[in-house]
Amino acid sequence: MTNSKNIISFLILISCLLASCQPKNNSDSTIEKTNDTITFQDVEREYEKSITRVAADTKKIKEKSLIIDTTGNICEKYRKLHYPSQEVISKYLDNILESNQLSENNKAFIEELKKINISELTIEQPIFPIFRLDKSHIGVVANIVFSDRDHEKPFTDISLEGQLVNGLDTDYIPDENQKIIFYPTILDSIYEGKGTPTIHYYTTKGHKSAKITNFGVGIDQCEPYYFYPFDAKPNLADSVLLGSKLKIDLVYERNLQIDSLLRNSLSPKECYYDCPSSSHLSKTFARLKGTTNVYFIYADTFPINDKLDTPSRGIIFINQNGDFVYLWKDSMDLFGCACL
Repeated sequence: MTNSKNIISFLILISCLLASCQPKNNSDSTIEKTNDTITFQDVEREYEKSITRVAADTKKIKEKSLIIDTTGNICEKYRKLHYPSQEVISKYLDNILESNQLSENNKAFIEELKKINISELTIEQPIFPIFRLDKSHIGVVANIVFSDRDHEKPFTDISLEGQLVNGLDTDYIPDENQKIIFYPTILDSIYEGKGTPTIHYYTTKGHKSAKITNFGVGIDQCEPYYFYPFDAKPNLADSVLLGSKLKIDLVYERNLQIDSLLRNSLSPKECYYDCPSSSHLSKTFARLKGTTNVYFIYADTFPINDKLDTPSRGIIFINQNGDFVYLWKDSMDLFGCACL
C-alpha cells in the first residue's frame, strides 16, 4: 500500500511540475514528497521523456515544414527563419511592446534589448549568460566579438572587454587553478568612486541580486573568454542561467509544446558540419510576464555541464506561423570549434 501511495504521489508531483505548478520549497535541488525525495535530476529525466514523446509525435509535421525545393539551401533558409537580422528582431520587439500589456520593468527590458551593442561592457547589457564553469567558478561569461572581413582589422576582437585587456601583460592574478587570469584594477578604474555594478541573476525558479567583484580572462586553448564573478554564492543545486542589469518580470514555467518544437529543429550536424551545436536540446524555463509568446530558454546540464558541447542561453519569440525566432542567444564553445 505504501509503495502505491508513493508512486501516486510521484506521478502527481511530476504532473504538477509539467503544468508549471510551483512547489512550496524554493530549493532548485529537491522537491519533497511523502516518505521519499525526488531530486532535480529525477524531474529532469521525466521531463526529457515527455519532450521526446511529444517531439516524436510531431516529427512528421517538422519534416513537412522542411520540404524545400532542391535548388534552395536548407541551412540558409533555416538560419534566416530562426536567426533573423537585427532589423527584423527590432520589428518583433516593437510588436511585443505594442501587442501586450507589459509591466514597466518589462517595457524597459524590451526597449533595452533593441539597443544591445558592443560598445558597452557585457555586465551593462540588458541580458547576458551566466555559466558555472566548475565547483569554484560561477559568473557572467562574455565571448570574444570578432570583426568581419570588411573591417580594417578583420577577425580581431572588437568587444569593449577586448579593448580593455589589449596590451595588458602586468598587474594580473592567476586563480589557483590557472583557469582564469584576473585583472582587479580594470573594474576599479572604470567604476572608481562608484563601486562595481549590481546585477540581477535568474535561475529556473526565481531571481536574486549580486554584486560584480572582479574581471578576468578565461584561459582556453582555442578561444579565450571574459569572466565576471559576483559575490553571491549559489549552491551547486541552483540552476543559474542568465543575468541582466535590469529587473525582469518572469513567469517561471515550462512549455512542453515549445520544447518539442525546439527538439524538432533542424539537426545541427546538418548545418554546422564539424562544429556541434546543442541548440536543439534547449528547454523553456520562463515566460516574459504579460506575453504569451516570449520564452527564456537554456541548454545545459546541472549542477555542472559535462555533456553538452555548446551550453547556451536564449530568448525566443513564437511568431504567427508557430515558428520560433531567436531575439537573443549566447553560448560557450566547449568543443573547440575555434581550433578547426
